[in-house]
Amino acid sequence: MAFHFDYELNVRSFSLPALTVQPIVENAVKHGALTHRDGSGRVCLTTEKIGQFIRITVTDNGTENAGLTDVQRKNRGVGIENTRKRLMTLCGGSLQINAYDGGTRAMILIPAQEEK
Repeated sequence: MAFHFDYELNVRSFSLPALTVQPIVENAVKHGALTHRDGSGRVCLTTEKIGQFIRITVTDNGTENAGLTDVQRKNRGVGIENTRKRLMTLCGGSLQINAYDGGTRAMILIPAQEEK
C-alpha cells in the first residue's frame, strides 16, 4: 500500500530522547495514512523553533480509531503514555495528541538548548 510522506525540517540540530518520534510516526502511518486504501494517505513531519522550545509535529489524514483492533482500543495509549513519560523525565518535554476531522496531530515540545 502506498502513502505520501512529507517533511519540513526548519530546525535540524537538537537532542531528542531515543524512541520519541518513531512510535508517533509509526502510529500516523499505520492508523492514519494506511487507512486510505486508494493511496491518498499522508503523513507530515515538521520541526520549528517556537520561543524557547523546539516543536516537532506529526500529522496524518487518517480517521480516528481507524484500523485499531478491539485489543488496541482497550489498551490504547500505553506506547504513547510511555513516550510522554520519557519526554518529561529525560528532557522536560511534552506530547499532545489531538484527533480532528480528517486526521490526527501529535505535537512534541522540548526545551531548546542554548547554542554554543
